Amino acid sequence: MVTAQRICRCAWSIGRAWVLIVLLFAVAAQGASIDNRTMDVTRRWFEANAARSPMSGAYIDERKGRLRILDEAAALLPKEIWNEYRATWNDPARAQRKRELEQTNPILYYFRQAELKALEEIRNTRVERGVQVWAMYNMGLIVKTPRTVFAIDLVQSDPDAFAEVLDFIVISHVHPDHFYNHISWKLKEKGPRFKVYGPLNVGAANEKVGQGKPYDTDEQFGDVYEYTHGDVSLRFVMSFQTVGYKTAYGTARKREPNLIARITCGQKGDGAGEGFTIIHCGDSVQGAHAKLAKDRADVDLLVCHGGLGKTGLRWLVRDVGAKLTALAHANELGHGATKWPYVVNEAARWKSFYADKIENPDEEISIHFPADRTTSLAWGERIEP
Repeated sequence: MVTAQRICRCAWSIGRAWVLIVLLFAVAAQGASIDNRTMDVTRRWFEANAARSPMSGAYIDERKGRLRILDEAAALLPKEIWNEYRATWNDPARAQRKRELEQTNPILYYFRQAELKALEEIRNTRVERGVQVWAMYNMGLIVKTPRTVFAIDLVQSDPDAFAEVLDFIVISHVHPDHFYNHISWKLKEKGPRFKVYGPLNVGAANEKVGQGKPYDTDEQFGDVYEYTHGDVSLRFVMSFQTVGYKTAYGTARKREPNLIARITCGQKGDGAGEGFTIIHCGDSVQGAHAKLAKDRADVDLLVCHGGLGKTGLRWLVRDVGAKLTALAHANELGHGATKWPYVVNEAARWKSFYADKIENPDEEISIHFPADRTTSLAWGERIEP
């Protein structure tokens, strides 16, 4: 005799199966609309329409639409595939597998085509005055002045090619979505004048900012360190990121060092870098530390992690007052494709403009962050000074 309980269990199983089938069809339909051709069209739009300030209403709307295409493509990629892809980068024996992953995953295809185009432009662009700036993966930047080429938080798949064009690199902190050891080692192999600036716990750095102080205490936070590299001046403030991790007794938190960097290219009227100034915050939103980095300088470009807390982010953007603010760290493929809120130890893969975190992203951006001076960036695109 079939009991009511068994009937209910059977119905529940059938219902779950139908839900799964519907979800699979939905994912397949979404994936069908995102292919490599779509990626090419999207990338070329960003090539032709560089990020700039101020931005007009029509341009803002079009830009957001293009960024959402990248959000959709990124959402289709499991982080396990990204980790496999990254493992092929410095392994000639896996070059064929690298190409296969790029051809069969549209967001990886975009990643590779964007870095190839950026490399071509960096090599061939002659900068006679001011700077040229390229946005790279995650929070990466490459900046070219008339005399120097440098990168910040560069994570790209061809370490030899990128090390070849760089004079120095800045690493905000030790996390693998902000630095790739092989680029740093290749750069240092070129000779002693090629520098890697990073916190003292970044083993690849030959300029260890904060050397001699314990990195896991509050003792050094807020300390200021200054360097000069050619026509570029660097002012680092040792800030921190609070990180959650598992222990035998549950979840604990600790502070890890994170450089907030103010980088100024030349001086206004010098006919070279013209004083173009960047503040790059890595994974910190400590407004007080950003103010120390700013030190009364006019800021042309602020690059900050838009997912670390709306309140702190508002203070940071207000305190810096940059001509253009980039809400970065969207579509970091090493994070799980989860929605906000997320659980500790499983970082979210945020969308452009953090649309999955902010309840009304268009309204929030316009109220708290000036809409004509705030954007997210696409990998490989130029930023107009």
